[in-house]
Amino acid sequence: MYETWPVQKRIDEARLIIRSLIDHVHYLLDLHENNAVAIYSDVLVKQITRDDTGAAFRVFQSAMHQFELVRLCALWDSAQADRQSIMTVVELVDNDDVILALAEETYAAYANLSTAVYHQDHETEEIRKLIADAISRSNAEFGDQQAWRAIDDLKNAIKATREFESSELMAALRNHRDKYLAHSLRSTRREKLGPIASLKYGNETAVLEKSLPIVEALYCWVNGTSISLAESQESDRKNAIALWGACRFEADVV
Repeated sequence: MYETWPVQKRIDEARLIIRSLIDHVHYLLDLHENNAVAIYSDVLVKQITRDDTGAAFRVFQSAMHQFELVRLCALWDSAQADRQSIMTVVELVDNDDVILALAEETYAAYANLSTAVYHQDHETEEIRKLIADAISRSNAEFGDQQAWRAIDDLKNAIKATREFESSELMAALRNHRDKYLAHSLRSTRREKLGPIASLKYGNETAVLEKSLPIVEALYCWVNGTSISLAESQESDRKNAIALWGACRFEADVV
């Protein structure tokens, strides 16, 4: 798909997509943590005591759950020039020259760090030069370590992406989306080719947990800076608990 693109163009495009992709992941984490309370805990459901309010509440839960599934599928959309998905980023960076270029950028980021330090008055120029040389060597050594780590992490992320993209769980998720959410089908093209496992409640958590380390690795080495999605998820969890824990339903029994 991107075979004819120059290396730098592939890197630039991957950077644009991964930066937007992170915004989608943050929203997905928000949604997931809200659903963890609204759907999978008893914080709200234990307050629903009437059949009529219970029916309406189940519609709310179903809508929340279904939209999370839709957004997960979007995260794993097949690679296309206009799709901000994991697969698009992987197709852009899955090339030895691209990976090497990203590793070289990583090395240069550390090897070219300033060696300036605070000097004491009694130090001679020779001592100061020795200190600067030592810092420069240390930076270069660390840069070399990080460059090799970039190569390993990118290759591992690509491998993990391709394996999970073709997994039974992803097939079940996409089939559920196509059959019940994006369309209303008696059977899908996948089902006509062979049996597809049914998606179960809670499967979305497994998909999300598999996705996060892949996105973190791609973001880190393509964008040149690390990110902790676990910290974001913890913040989202606290926010969700704060909101839904404070909600009270006051529908009297009739």
